[in-house]
Amino acid sequence: MDVLHTERLTLRTWRDDDLDAFVGLSRDPEVYAFLPGPWTRDKATAFFANQNRLYERDATCY
Repeated sequence: MDVLHTERLTLRTWRDDDLDAFVGLSRDPEVYAFLPGPWTRDKATAFFANQNRLYERDATCY
């Protein structure tokens, strides 16, 4: 797992134990104020899994 640390930020790939927090964010109206959403748990889970697949395949994801 690649990790980038700065004084104020850590970027890393998603871990399985991040799923519940991600689902919570994906259902938060403030997070989606300017985005299509909020997402259902199924949609958020599918997105989460796809991001991990893309990272494993390409070592990148967006």
